Amino acid sequence: MIVRVLRGHVSAKNAPQLWAGLADRMAGIEAPAGQLGATFGRQIHGDGSESFVYVTTWVDMQSVYEWVGGRDLVSTARLMQDLEGLMDDFEVQHFLGSNLATAWALDAAEAVGAERRTMATGPESSAGSPLQ
Repeated sequence: MIVRVLRGHVSAKNAPQLWAGLADRMAGIEAPAGQLGATFGRQIHGDGSESFVYVTTWVDMQSVYEWVGGRDLVSTARLMQDLEGLMDDFEVQHFLGSNLATAWALDAAEAVGAERRTMATGPESSAGSPLQ
């Protein structure tokens, strides 16, 4: 699984236009092939400017390449295409992801296995221990 994170910042002056453009773009949009999920978050600062994140999860990197239009475009703000000029800055990052529920289940299974091994063999002998 791939986690794609777009982080950006927009001025108070440009924020309404950016969000309106994004809302128009998102109306009726379907998830691209290979996208597992998406979420968006905004943080409004005291001066009215905003930071935002758009986090998507993907089946694999090939799905991301196909969505953005090729390997050479992987760091573009694909969803914000033609709206980049409204943003003060942005960056795109990709991470290898995992299904946390699966990871937690595997950790729990390992812990149970370790406990069972300890119960079967007994605690290590404390004889000869330096504790007096």
